[in-house]
Amino acid sequence: DRYQRRVHGDPEQGNTHLDVAKAEQLEWDAVPQLGHTIDVAQAHFEAQVAQISLRSVIFEEFGKEFPKTQRMSPDGFLQAALQVAALKFFGKTVLTYESAATRMFRLGRTETIRSATTEMAAFAQAMVDPQRTSAERVSLLRTATRVHSQLSRDASFGKGLDRHWLGLKLAAVTSGRPVPAVFADPPAQLPFSLSTSQTPLGQDLSLPNERYTLGGGFGPTAEDGIGCSYHVLPNMVYFHMTANGKEAKARCAHFEDLLVGTLRDMKKMFV
Repeated sequence: DRYQRRVHGDPEQGNTHLDVAKAEQLEWDAVPQLGHTIDVAQAHFEAQVAQISLRSVIFEEFGKEFPKTQRMSPDGFLQAALQVAALKFFGKTVLTYESAATRMFRLGRTETIRSATTEMAAFAQAMVDPQRTSAERVSLLRTATRVHSQLSRDASFGKGLDRHWLGLKLAAVTSGRPVPAVFADPPAQLPFSLSTSQTPLGQDLSLPNERYTLGGGFGPTAEDGIGCSYHVLPNMVYFHMTANGKEAKARCAHFEDLLVGTLRDMKKMFV
């Protein structure tokens, strides 16, 4: 809404900037080489698409209401499930990206929530340890979701790391100075093997379920990585899972199985 008012004006005040009646079709004079350029671009696009597998999943066993009954953040709960699935999938804790909106700032876009915290990793390890009890796992989950909620708030308030980190690097590049050596350190080179984001969708919950939109997703940001966007409704969750690299289709299906199984196991902890 804020963007629409700034760009197109405020219709309630009668000062809209957009006059559809004045729009006119543009006629293009195509130069001879344009057709070849389009063909090359299309071939490149199709090659990129062929490397990615996408699975859209409707998880109907519970949604945001269940974590809320346990006094936990729904987003933290889902991020914890993603960490467990990622641990099983990759065999280790991996760097995880989650986007946070910075809409409170003028022209604000996003900041990164680094979801793979020490607390999330401890919970994930407990979930794969058959010796740990449900009570222990629930306690670790509560701690992990609290830390995650604080990280999310910090990121939204501009207190994250990655945008400042990027600004420092770009300041060096654009001013002709050497990029600080810290950017060459191994931790700074780690890829976001798991890239996640909660999809902001407006749903009319009075409509039948089949009329809801599933939203959209995105590809992995790392080679052999996983992308997972999700939209949380009161009693269901939409997931868009993507994988790339070798056997992308099988890897994507495997991650889906791990995540759905983890969500079921997490609910059982409270029964």
